[in-house]
Amino acid sequence: MTRSLLLWLALASCAPTVDGLCEDLAEECSPGKASELDTQQCIQDGDQLEIRADDKDCNDEFDTYLDCVDEQRCAWDTECSQSRADFERCANTSKE
Repeated sequence: MTRSLLLWLALASCAPTVDGLCEDLAEECSPGKASELDTQQCIQDGDQLEIRADDKDCNDEFDTYLDCVDEQRCAWDTECSQSRADFERCANTSKE
């Protein structure tokens, strides 16, 4: 394999996923308080956002938002408001 392909595979495997982030946030940000329902609701909401990102060609904005949540962890709600707003602005704009 070429070096660039190996690098791409390494980076792709490290990208945050909706499922992984929801599980991590439940464990780290509200231990003992998070229920399975909270985690499942987070995953369901995240999956819906991902579908919107695909439908509206906003994958870059969605990935930026997920990266922010991954970096900020328990402070994501306040610290990632700008990247969420950027995603929402893109996803709410019709791209026909």
